[in-house]
Amino acid sequence: FSLRERREIQEFEEQNSLEHAEIGYRLLRNFRYFERPALIVRHHHLPWADGRGWWSSGEAVPLESHLLHLADRISVLTKGPADPLARGRVIRETIDKHSGSRFHPEFVQAFHTAADNESFWMDALGTETEFPGRQERFLEICRRADAIAVIGIDVAEAVASQAAFRDLLE
Repeated sequence: FSLRERREIQEFEEQNSLEHAEIGYRLLRNFRYFERPALIVRHHHLPWADGRGWWSSGEAVPLESHLLHLADRISVLTKGPADPLARGRVIRETIDKHSGSRFHPEFVQAFHTAADNESFWMDALGTETEFPGRQERFLEICRRADAIAVIGIDVAEAVASQAAFRDLLE
């Protein structure tokens, strides 16, 4: 992406992210098996806001929403002309810069634990594909969702490991 394209994408995301999350919520909420995921989707662009990100409009924000928010941002940051391995330091610095404000600090710490493993970056790298057609675009979106899920799982596993380690120490 060019600098202009990146700026346009960022402006679009900032202006439309909450609307996009609300639309996703509305699409999922009426399906019994998707009630919980619908809430996660609804709040996945809300910032952590130094711990104030637990509530939105009187509704509890699922912790998984903050995990999905971080995974989504990491996925966006790994896209581009250079591979994620080459940009790893910059991606880490960008995530660190927003620890506590946009992202849950424990998830950021877990991200660093996961990112120390090269397979984390290879998962992110292995999903980058561009397709011109509509069906191919759908497949690209599915692959991106899969990449976000993989990154989320890696971070979640690191959070669980840290919690288990903390429990052992106490």
